[in-house]
Amino acid sequence: FSKVAERAMVAQRELLRLVDEDTRAFNAIMSAFGMPKEKEEEKKSRAEAIAAASKYAMEVPLRTARVALDVMEVCHEMVLSGNPNSISDAGVGVLCGRTAVLGAAMNVRINAGSIKDKQFAGRLLAEAGELEAKAQALEARVLAQISAQW
Repeated sequence: FSKVAERAMVAQRELLRLVDEDTRAFNAIMSAFGMPKEKEEEKKSRAEAIAAASKYAMEVPLRTARVALDVMEVCHEMVLSGNPNSISDAGVGVLCGRTAVLGAAMNVRINAGSIKDKQFAGRLLAEAGELEAKAQALEARVLAQISAQW
């Protein structure tokens, strides 16, 4: 269990870091929108800053979704090989992980609307959709495994 616990602790630290990173990404967008836009040069610099900040604001929640899916996999391992009296805790962890994946994917979608680089946005949207599907399938599998033990 110590290897599983280590993996969970790495994910916990990364998720906490990503909370702060998401705040920085949001602040970067707000700062970019606050840039001057009177002169043509200023408009160009502002547009470039908005584009860069918006891309970053898509990348951060996508990383969050990846880590949250990993948390779900850790919880699944605990359902399969952990203390049978604690599988409900692991099940709750899977439910929380799924919520995190789906919530992060929503943020990816919200931020995609302002991205002019449609190829970039499409690639990240596709991955977010894949992560959502994996999270939902894993949730269903884990909940069925838990129910089968009662």
